[in-house]
Amino acid sequence: MLSIDGAKVEYTKRDISVGLRPYGIDIASSGAFAAVANIGRGGTDLARVGEAAIGHWSQGAAFSPDGKHVFVGNMAEKDIQVLILDGATLKDIGVRIAVKGGPAAIRIADK
Repeated sequence: MLSIDGAKVEYTKRDISVGLRPYGIDIASSGAFAAVANIGRGGTDLARVGEAAIGHWSQGAAFSPDGKHVFVGNMAEKDIQVLILDGATLKDIGVRIAVKGGPAAIRIADK
C-alpha cells in the first residue's frame, strides 16, 4: 500500500491481497471502502463488506464522489454497471450504461 501526500509517495510496508487478477481498484473518498474488479479467482485479506455479481472481464471499478454508488466497467458486455452501497450492503440496481467499446478503465471525477 502507498501513502500519497501531495508529491510525496511512500510505501507503508502493508501489502493487501485482493485476489488473482485485480484489474481495477478504487478507494471511496471517505477512505472507508475499496472496490475491486477481480477477473480472477482467489480470496482477499480486505474486510469483505459486500459482494455483487458483475459482468465478464470487468476491468475497472470506481466510487461516485458521495461513496453511495460503485460503477463497474464490463468489457464483454460493453457496459458500465451501477451498484449501490448502502452501509454493509452492495446491490446491483439493474442499471447498465451502454458504451461503444469494452471499457478497459473507469474513473469518476471528484466533486
